Amino acid sequence: MVTAVGLLVLAGCSSGPSASDEGALSAYLGEYAARMHAGDAARAVAVEEEIASCMHAQGFDYEPRPDGAWQSELSVVPRQQNPLAWAKEHGYGMVDASTTSVQLAPPDPNADLLAAMSASERDAYDEAMVGAAADDPLAPVDGCAAPAEAAMTGAWQDPTYEHYLDEALRIEESVRDHARVTAATTAWRDCVAERGHPELEEPGDGRLLMDDEIAPFQSGGPGHIPAAQKTRLLALEIELATTEAECDDEVGLTRTRDELISAAQEAFVEEHRGELADWELSWPAPSPSS
Repeated sequence: MVTAVGLLVLAGCSSGPSASDEGALSAYLGEYAARMHAGDAARAVAVEEEIASCMHAQGFDYEPRPDGAWQSELSVVPRQQNPLAWAKEHGYGMVDASTTSVQLAPPDPNADLLAAMSASERDAYDEAMVGAAADDPLAPVDGCAAPAEAAMTGAWQDPTYEHYLDEALRIEESVRDHARVTAATTAWRDCVAERGHPELEEPGDGRLLMDDEIAPFQSGGPGHIPAAQKTRLLALEIELATTEAECDDEVGLTRTRDELISAAQEAFVEEHRGELADWELSWPAPSPSS
């Protein structure tokens, strides 16, 4: 039996402005998210204690998962300052990252308890944990795990954060239609087509192609790619990423887009500086390590 907490620690992750954006509004959003993520582990521990107390009150044993039990370990190749040099060695970093399995550590302290249960005991235990109506144990509708979902997701449900995230996305979308960006995008498409990849219509398409290539090896989650396949996939990834990066350097698409986003975000922050300052006062305190 796996509680909901494991996946809920990721509840704050969502699609946001592109990683290349370093505008003034993105700085606010990034700092808020960093502080929230720093508190996720502590919230998870508190939730585990609440689950244990609830289960004990119903006559069941439950050992809280220790801090870090839900932190996954996935190989990530650090980026260099020069995107082109990095692309020539690692591509997008997807194949390298996909060769290391995600692991949960330490082990579930309740594994032996669950294994020793009869079918009827397990049914009663699961009902106490997630409720009788739950179709998915990771989406409890009742039971002791239901407050875990509310605690972990609720912490991130800040309407002000969502509002400014929407504003950042709106700015990014508006920039996509700017004449300078559309001209640079056309030049970029011509460049990648001349280099043998007309299937790439905008930066990032190569990542989508690699997703499709890597997916067959991840049916059970991220895992090791056989050596022969890794060689082939990494070569393709490097070719696609290098083509994208070289053409981007040549036509300045990312540079143009980032300049426009930065200017638009700076104007937005200047107009809403007082409101942003008020919102900042409500943030969690920064972690000691930040």
